[in-house]
Amino acid sequence: MKFGRLGMIMLLLLVILGIILGFVLVLKATPGVSILDKPLHELRDGWMVDSAQGWVPIGVGDRPAAGDQQPILYRVTLPTDYIDPQSLIFRNPFQNVTLSIDGQSIFVYGYEDTQKLRIPTGGYHLVPIPPGSQGKELMVRFVSMYQGKPGSLPLITIGQGFTLFARVILNSLFQLMFGIMILMLGLLLSIVGLYLAWKKVPTMGLVFLGIFVQMSGMMTLLSTDIPQLVLGHQQFFMAGKVSLLALCVLPFLEFIKRFFKPAKLGVFNLCTILLRLNFLVVLGFLLATGKISWFSFIPIHIILLFAIVLIIHTLTTSRKEDESSLRQVLLVGFLVLTAGVVIDILRFYLFVEVDNTRFFQIGLFIFTIITGLEAVNRGVDTYLQSIRAQLLEHLAYTDILTNLPNRTAFERDMEKLAQNPDQCRHCMMVMLDLDHLKDINDAFGHRAGDLALQRCSQAIKEIFVEVGGSPYRVGGDEFMVVLPKEAKGRIESLAHELQVRLKLENTDLPYPLAISCGYADSSLFDNPSLLTLQEKADEMMYRMKYSSRSRSGVPIPPVQKEQR
Repeated sequence: MKFGRLGMIMLLLLVILGIILGFVLVLKATPGVSILDKPLHELRDGWMVDSAQGWVPIGVGDRPAAGDQQPILYRVTLPTDYIDPQSLIFRNPFQNVTLSIDGQSIFVYGYEDTQKLRIPTGGYHLVPIPPGSQGKELMVRFVSMYQGKPGSLPLITIGQGFTLFARVILNSLFQLMFGIMILMLGLLLSIVGLYLAWKKVPTMGLVFLGIFVQMSGMMTLLSTDIPQLVLGHQQFFMAGKVSLLALCVLPFLEFIKRFFKPAKLGVFNLCTILLRLNFLVVLGFLLATGKISWFSFIPIHIILLFAIVLIIHTLTTSRKEDESSLRQVLLVGFLVLTAGVVIDILRFYLFVEVDNTRFFQIGLFIFTIITGLEAVNRGVDTYLQSIRAQLLEHLAYTDILTNLPNRTAFERDMEKLAQNPDQCRHCMMVMLDLDHLKDINDAFGHRAGDLALQRCSQAIKEIFVEVGGSPYRVGGDEFMVVLPKEAKGRIESLAHELQVRLKLENTDLPYPLAISCGYADSSLFDNPSLLTLQEKADEMMYRMKYSSRSRSGVPIPPVQKEQR
């Protein structure tokens, strides 16, 4: 990417960041009442856990010592200085939960026999506290959904419901904004790719790169657990996260295949098939049994690592010069993304946490910034190159004065037509010649002659294109029209319409416009060549030109040149 363009992008990002920071500072400096100003009670101290040694202290974020049995019981004394009504909120790390106050149950989540929530899910829980619970004992009973992997003690916060919800949103604001930004960037990549495809410009798989970024952005949003808190349906969103994890690498593989065209295409296809089969097996098992465990992720992670190795191998072995810049950018960004994926996979098997995609998100952010901007820049450059190529083609095959296809375009199209014998046997060549062009140039100047050519070409185009004809300017004052078989029977009426049209043009010109016309029907000859048809049409046109000068207009009498 050019430094100037990159500098402008970075400057724009800094300006946006400065506006956001300025807005935050103004809000901080402006006095006002906010739900965030209302008091919150974080239960950080006083926790006890039931262990083999009895009730022992434990800190928030700590895991029970090895050997602690399921279920795990925690207890703490509620504060006495909060005012009813209040609620408590906590983020549950994949555990069945029972909350009770002084032995009375107030919340149950995750148990198969009560709610049939068989998929391990984590997320926020917002629970109302019964009035008058100040100073009473809160008992928390956890049973890990992953056998043998107890989760850590989550932070429980007491406050009013809207205040708790706003605090959760604020704490996850960066991750939410990041997910939305990634999602929008992926959408931008896909839109650019679709636009280039619509313009018939090579997209280099840009649409698939955009889909990969969009799926990654959706994973980031779901990792905040905010959608689950707002909409509920934790199991549905968990199934969505698993699906995105299992399938997000597919569009990236398609992008690599389409851009780099690797030699070992069969290996790519095998990896794609394995990813799809594994997803279908996991989904089918989930629908059939209603259960899923961390063992189900082992095949997903193995195939995912296989795909990562395959992509890195392709990026490091590609040697095409026109791919080198984007290949290097992709390699750097993808290595950073791979590091984040590997770290999170290890964390998934070593620890039970609600958010096991933290390093993936960091790697994704770096990958998206590095790769996304370069990919868009590459796509825009490709589009501009295609525009230049189209402009050069237009200049090569178009007559600048009349904007009709020129003789080069006529010869090109005749070569294509000669390859279709059926069209050749039923087409008609029409030869048209602007009369007295030299006299117009001598009497009124070359600008007047150019205007006469433009008026005649416009009339020819309007008359013949409407019936499927293809007009060309093949010489100084000569035009050729190729008519399909459907329009051959109308040649006389078309010629008459052309004369009428030219008479209308003559009303505002100091000279009359006249065109001589000749044509040749291929069906009247035995296996005629296109060259023969042109010669026959040319002969007829000259016979008509010199037989009667009164059929298409009044000839210009010899006039002396104007004094200019």
